[in-house]
Amino acid sequence: MTQTRRRFQESFKAEAVASVLPTRRFVMGPLGIAESLLGKWKRKYEQQGDAAVPGNG
Repeated sequence: MTQTRRRFQESFKAEAVASVLPTRRFVMGPLGIAESLLGKWKRKYEQQGDAAVPGNG
């Protein structure tokens, strides 16, 4: 069975991104971390679960 690739309108994509950005900035600011680092941690966590973010100490 082949899957049909979903297509999204530009306005839908912009709305989805706009709804996520304030949340990321809210988290990043007080923690003093870059958005790119938070994104990296998020991707690793989605792929590997709790084992992806063991931390130091």
